[in-house]
Amino acid sequence: MANAIDRKALQRVRAYRTFRFPEKTYIEPLTPFMHAESGESADLASPPPSVDWRTLVSIAPAHDQGTCNTCTSFSLASAIEILWLRDHPGAPISVSAGYIHTCLGHAGTDDAATICSLGVDLYAGLRLLKSRGFALGKDPSSPLSPGACHALQGSGRLKGFAPVQSANDAKLLLANAGPLVADMYVWEDFFSFRNQPSSAYSPDLSRAGPYLHSVCVIGYSGSGWLVKNSFGPTWGDGTGCATIAYGACALLGAPPPSSGVRRQSFSVRLAG
Repeated sequence: MANAIDRKALQRVRAYRTFRFPEKTYIEPLTPFMHAESGESADLASPPPSVDWRTLVSIAPAHDQGTCNTCTSFSLASAIEILWLRDHPGAPISVSAGYIHTCLGHAGTDDAATICSLGVDLYAGLRLLKSRGFALGKDPSSPLSPGACHALQGSGRLKGFAPVQSANDAKLLLANAGPLVADMYVWEDFFSFRNQPSSAYSPDLSRAGPYLHSVCVIGYSGSGWLVKNSFGPTWGDGTGCATIAYGACALLGAPPPSSGVRRQSFSVRLAG
């Protein structure tokens, strides 16, 4: 099993070396937190010492994006699923990450190789989900074939989203509202990362990288941010989740590497 897992991690590393960044990226200045598009603001109470949404709702197992650049779509799908469970306990849904990536992010593109290699910008994906909505369905492969888009119909929309201003705002939002979606930088050791729940990922900067990656942030602890990844359930702590050390990977306001820029992170609201 270990050899199979190692081979899969190596395949991901090779794929990320050839992944193309989204054609359009939107790095907006951070503003005081306010849901400008939904009219909602965060509760200003002090955040608790830790939050883990896995203890609050029954989160679905982590999906596996394979060797396609669909991490943004999987992070968005995970956030929507958790927000839905928060409002509809005991009634889980499965959001199609393939629909987000192929049918929204690459609408009008028929070339499978392009769809696989070209990412979807996080901000652009949120705008599409707000205007066009998401679809339900369990994707049999990654990414979804363009021909499958006609069979899927929108099942809900985002009410709004807003950039996260600071680490303290992120904790308040995680405690009072729900998960976040965020970009981060990762290095080669991230793809095969295994840890105990008490340890946190801090990249080995001597390894190849950085590579751009997106995750769903589902909590925090004394040692870092808890993220749900899209590398399958065997990655990280054995559930497909892991803790990212505070100040690492340009996650949620942490400084970027010298070759990078500050990354995006957002709070999300569902309509209805």
